Order: sequence, then structure tokens, then C-alpha cells
Amino acid sequence: MIEHEGPVVTHTVELDESGALRIAELQDGQQVGAVTMAASVVDEIRRILDAERDEQLGRWRWPENPDYVVYPRENGSVTVFEESNPTAALTFWKHVRNAEVTSGAFMEAARAFFEAHPEPKPWHDAKPGELWAITFHGVERPCRAINPTFSDRELGFLPVDIPMQTWFAADAPGITAGRPIWQGAAS
Repeated sequence: MIEHEGPVVTHTVELDESGALRIAELQDGQQVGAVTMAASVVDEIRRILDAERDEQLGRWRWPENPDYVVYPRENGSVTVFEESNPTAALTFWKHVRNAEVTSGAFMEAARAFFEAHPEPKPWHDAKPGELWAITFHGVERPCRAINPTFSDRELGFLPVDIPMQTWFAADAPGITAGRPIWQGAAS
């Protein structure tokens, strides 16, 4: 049998009516310390833990109404659940209208998901040094993929047919199409 020497330390955790959290430390049943977190801190901790859990479960929570969670499916559709009513769920595809639902929170949550998660474009995978035909503001131009800030996370395109032309980011909204011209060894 293992004998314990010293005081027995326990903790109590209480959430009051305002949403504040109080944690008290007890030694042999007597309080020796306590900390109280404001309701706003507790809400922020909840938000962080919910976001971690959502990521683990592969779901996205609609920021405008967090009661709606969106599960992306392998077939490109999404299923939207209302957490307060778990029997309520609808499935949506980005480019297909759901004849049963033409408005409402389920459709808005799906639309917000698709807007927050745009489909990747082929030119987003370009490597510095490659040549691409990029359609920018309706005009197709030969462009060299570049790393304008020497950051691994930034990609841009420099038109090669216009001397002294400035570069534009690979995710610029003016790009509507792109196709590789030459993807040999990047220089």
C-alpha cells in the first residue's frame, strides 16, 4: 500500500450565472487559492476549443450563425446540420440548385462555405520559373510564374510580353483562366 504524505490537493470548478468561471484550489478541504475568468474569456476559450473540435471532425462552422455546421463530402457536395436540431440536415452541391430549398439558413450556410472554400485553380500549383498562359482581365498573356517576395507561400505571375510590366498575385481576382505552356525545370 502506498502512503500519501502531505496535504490532499483538489480543485473545484464553477460556472456562475453570468458565465464567469471560478476555479478554486483546496488543500485538505480548505481553500488556498482561486482564479476567476470573465465570461468573455470563457467564451473565447469555448470558441477556440470548438474550432479545434470542428477541425478534428472535418467540419466548418458558419460564422454568421454557429449553430449551423457544414460537412464537406468527397463527391463535392456539403451536408449542413443545425446543431440545436440534429435531425435537420440538407445536402447541397455548389453548381446544382436544391429544388426543395430556395432560401433559408441551410442554403445560406452552404453558400457561405462554398464562398470561403473556393475550388483550387490549376495556376495555383504553378512553380516559379514555369511559363503559363494566364487570362488576366480578359486578355491572355504568356507569364512567368515567380516568387515575388521570396516567400514559399506567395506566388505571382510576370507577363513576359510587356517590358517593365509589374507582376500580379496568383490569386488575383482578375485571373479567369490559366494553362501551362512550359513546366520544365524551374530556373
